[in-house]
Amino acid sequence: MGLDFRGGNYRRYIRFGKRTIKQGEAAAVWNMNGTQTEIIGPRLVRLFYSNIRFLDRFSAKSEQYLVVNYVDGRTEHIAGPVTMFLNPVHHRSVAVKDFVRLLSPNDCCVVYTKVHNALGPGDSDASDVEAKKISGLQMRTLAHGDPDPNSQSTTLLRRCIKGPHSFMPSIYDTVHTFKWGNSIDPFSVLKTSWDFSDLSIPLKTSDNCDATVKLHVQVQIEDAERLIDAVEDLPAAVNKLLKSDLVNIGSGIKYDQINSKLQSMSDNGGFTNLEKTVRGYGCKIAGVQYLGYVASELMASQFKSSSLGEKAKAAREEAKKEEMEAYRRGEEMERLKLRAARERVEKEQELEEMKAEFTEKLIKKKERGRRDVEAERVKASMEALKALKEIGVNLNEFLKDGKGDRGSLGDVIGKMGKGGDAIIKRIELGLAGGGDGDGFGK
Repeated sequence: MGLDFRGGNYRRYIRFGKRTIKQGEAAAVWNMNGTQTEIIGPRLVRLFYSNIRFLDRFSAKSEQYLVVNYVDGRTEHIAGPVTMFLNPVHHRSVAVKDFVRLLSPNDCCVVYTKVHNALGPGDSDASDVEAKKISGLQMRTLAHGDPDPNSQSTTLLRRCIKGPHSFMPSIYDTVHTFKWGNSIDPFSVLKTSWDFSDLSIPLKTSDNCDATVKLHVQVQIEDAERLIDAVEDLPAAVNKLLKSDLVNIGSGIKYDQINSKLQSMSDNGGFTNLEKTVRGYGCKIAGVQYLGYVASELMASQFKSSSLGEKAKAAREEAKKEEMEAYRRGEEMERLKLRAARERVEKEQELEEMKAEFTEKLIKKKERGRRDVEAERVKASMEALKALKEIGVNLNEFLKDGKGDRGSLGDVIGKMGKGGDAIIKRIELGLAGGGDGDGFGK
């Protein structure tokens, strides 16, 4: 039996045996006479020369429905939540589909409904029936595909359903599928506001320059049924209309005017052919935004050459500026070096002058000190001689005979040579004159 649920791939021929059909499973059993019996589990089935085939299960949620195609040609839509098994004796196919969900007021869909019409007296064709349909006469929609014995013609009614809304199509409803080019997947829910971005439109200017213009177009859809009648592929139609407008625009401008012209038209509106034509589609242009342009390969190569020349010129000028700046910096550096050398020489001269002045002052100070010491010695000697004279010592004999002790005044004056004799004379004169003992006068 196993834990997995078995489906349509499980088929067996059983001569004698049994099978357990679990809860949640169903099986079709054909006996030896070919009679089919559908068995829904849980159940234990005993088999004798029988074929058994388990059935596929299909479940629809609350926002889904089952599309059941019967082998007799009928079709039935069953709203969820529901579960059923595909029995090949009765069903050709079963599919699970979602409700058509229109989530906002900007969502809509176009639905075709097949209606059986009973022709009354004087109704000759479908146009008369349509007139009565509009008036609400002799119109009814059949349920579950049951044939109408009095029906002689069928009419397709088209209506646009706008959101917010969620509905399950009936068996007579066909939801229109929009197929807009290869870049957009087919869809059924139509947005009333569409943005066609990055549209690349060729442009040729009056001076024979080629470019590719980038545009962003916003389209507001006001009448979906009118749009379906007017055009099959709206993006292709918009692209074609933009090409027509750009042909007219390009014939009146030069290459260097592309940006200014298209930017002005983007701000103020000027795509007259586009705006006028889409109004016939049941739409209006909410805005056209200019995103720029790309030059052709030839123009790009010319611009590249010009740009390279300008870059080379700019590089040369930059190199020249750098060279001049380096020269200026070198001169400035030399000036700084010369100034530093001059300041250094001035400092050295100033130091030499200060050194010489200090040396001179030091010599003078030493000389003054020496003179002061000598004067003190002379004064002391004079005081000593004066004292000797007062006690009656003959200074001449005393000094000439060298009777004084070593280091005495005689030794000192004797070392002075001829100058010492002069000093002795002056001392004597001073003593004789009764001076104060300096003997030198002024």
